[in-house]
Amino acid sequence: MTLRESIEQAPHSPGVYLFYGNSGQVVYVGKASDLHNRLADYARSQPGQKEHLIVRNASKVSWIIVANERQSLELEETLIKKYAPPYNVLLKDGKGYSYLRIDLSQEYPAVEIVRIKQRKPKPGQLLFGPFVPLRVPDMPGKVRGDLKNLIQIAEEVFGIRSCKGPLKRRTRPCVYYEIGRCSGPCIGKISPEEYRDRVQLFIKFLKGDTKEVENRLTKMMKEEAENLNFERAAELRDLLYTVKRVGMQREANVDGSADLIAFALKEDQASGFVVSVRDGMITNVFGLKYSSGATIEPSEIMESFFRDYVRLYHEQGVLAYVNGAVAETLKPLGLLHGVRLEAVPDHWKALLRVAEENAESILERDEGTERVKRGLLRIKEVLRLEHIPTRIEGFDMAQLFGSERVGGKVAYVNGQFYTPWYRHYRIKGSYKDDFSFMYEVVIRRLQDEKTGLPDLMLIDGGRQHLAVVEKAMEQLGVTVPAVAIAKPDDRLFVTWKEDPIYLPPEDVGKQILQSIRNEAHRWVNSYHRKLREDFGDILLGVPGIGKARRRKLIDTFGGMVGLQAASIEELTVKGGLPFKVAQQLYRALHPEDVG
Repeated sequence: MTLRESIEQAPHSPGVYLFYGNSGQVVYVGKASDLHNRLADYARSQPGQKEHLIVRNASKVSWIIVANERQSLELEETLIKKYAPPYNVLLKDGKGYSYLRIDLSQEYPAVEIVRIKQRKPKPGQLLFGPFVPLRVPDMPGKVRGDLKNLIQIAEEVFGIRSCKGPLKRRTRPCVYYEIGRCSGPCIGKISPEEYRDRVQLFIKFLKGDTKEVENRLTKMMKEEAENLNFERAAELRDLLYTVKRVGMQREANVDGSADLIAFALKEDQASGFVVSVRDGMITNVFGLKYSSGATIEPSEIMESFFRDYVRLYHEQGVLAYVNGAVAETLKPLGLLHGVRLEAVPDHWKALLRVAEENAESILERDEGTERVKRGLLRIKEVLRLEHIPTRIEGFDMAQLFGSERVGGKVAYVNGQFYTPWYRHYRIKGSYKDDFSFMYEVVIRRLQDEKTGLPDLMLIDGGRQHLAVVEKAMEQLGVTVPAVAIAKPDDRLFVTWKEDPIYLPPEDVGKQILQSIRNEAHRWVNSYHRKLREDFGDILLGVPGIGKARRRKLIDTFGGMVGLQAASIEELTVKGGLPFKVAQQLYRALHPEDVG
C-alpha cells in the first residue's frame, strides 16, 4: 500500500500518527483532532512546507486512535520522548506540555500554569492537563489557550487567586480583587475554610462536573449581551467553550492504572490491541495482527494474543481489563501467568472502546495491503506479464514556456512509492516534438545501471509514446515490459495488442496504475515549476527587463534553450533589447563565459 493510500484510510477520529523512514525508524510523531483531515494536509503539501519534507522522506504512516484531545497530547508526548523523531522539534527537549497545578499544602492554594518534564507532582499538589493553545471557534485568527481560560474561570467564578507562591499579606487589595477576579484572601476577606471549599469545587469542575459552571457562565453571558456589552459577552463565550471542552475531555479519562485489552476478528484475520494507562494517563500502546489460511476461532486468537501480551508487554501487578465474555474465556490463562484479568468497570469502558477501535483499525489497514496485492496480480494478468510487478516506474513530461521539456520518473516498489529512486531529467536535445523528448528520457533511464531495471514501465501517453519506448529499448538491446496510459478514459496501450485495453473505474489494477501516473505527473510538474521560477528569476534579475519584456523574450525565443542560443545581436534585433541590456542578459545566461 502506498503512503497516500494509507492516508486515505485514516479515520475521522482524534489520535496520534507516526511517519516511518525507509529503514523503519520513526521520523515524525504528531497529534490530530481528526486523523484523516490532518494526514490529508500532508498528502496535499507543497515543496517548502514541513509536511512535504516529512512525506518525501517517509515510506509508511500508522496511527493510534484515542478518545479525546487530552489523550492525544499525552500519547504524543510519550512517543516523542520514546523515539526522539528527527523531524520533531516541539518536545524533543523533554520539557513537555503545560499543566494546571494546585498546591493543597498551602493555606490558600493558588492556581498556577507550570511546564514539567514528568507528570509526577509533589506531595499535596494536583496536576491537570496537558494543554496546548486552542483556536477559538467563530473568531478567525484569535488563538487562546485553554489554560488561560481556566485560570480566568478560577478567578471569576470561584474567586481563587492566581498569584504565584505562598500568600503575601497586604493592607490594600490588588487590582484583581477590585475587578472581581479574586476573593481577597491576602486582606482577610475570606476565611481559609470557605476558600478551600471554593478550591474543592474548582477541582470537582476540573474532574468533569461542569454543569454548574456552564449554567453560571451562560447566565452571565446573556446578561452582558442584554446590556449591549458584546465584548465582555464574547469573552464569556470563550470561557464557556473551554468549560464544555473540559467536560468532553474528562468523558473518557480515568484515575488509576490498568491495561485495556481488545480484539477484532474478520474471517482469516484477527488483531489484538492494548492501551496502557498509568495514573490516569495513556503511556503506551501495543498491537498485533494474526493471519491464517482458514477461519480463526475467537478463543484461539485471544489466547495467542494474551500469551504475546504477557511475554512482551505485561507489567507485574497491573490489572488487565477486557469485556465480560473475554474475561471468562481468559481468566484461567491469566491465573496461569499471574495476570489479574477482570471485566471492564463502567468508568473504564470508554478507554476499552479506544482499544477496540484500534484493533479494528489494524484490520482495516491490512485490507488496504491486500488490495494492493490484488491490484498487482490484476496488472500481471491484464498485461500478460511473467511475474507480479513489484517494481513499477512511471514516466511523464512537462512543458516549459512553450518549447522546452522536462521529464520525471517515480518508483513504486512493493506497494509503496520509493522516493530515493525518483529522478528529474532536464532535456538536453534541441528537438521539438514530444516523442523525441520521451525517447531521450527513456534512453537515459535505461542507461542508468545503478538501480537496475524495473518490472514494468508506465508511460503517460498513447501508442506513439509506447512505440518510442520500444525503439529506445531496441537500440540499447534491453527488454522491459511497458504500458502507456492515455486520457481521458485512461485506456491502456500494450505492444502485443493493436486495440487499447479498457478497464472499469473500480478495477484495482487500473487504480494502482492511475496512482503511479498521477504521482509522476506531480513529480515532474514540481520540477517544471522550479525551473520556471528559476528562469523567471534570471530574466527579472537583469536590469532593464520587467514582466512585459520577459514575456516578449519568451514568446520570441521560445524559452531558455532559444535564449541561450541567441547572440547579443539577436537579443538586440529580434528581442528588441537595448544593447547594454542585451549584453547583461547574455552574461546572465552564460555565466561560464564570464571572466
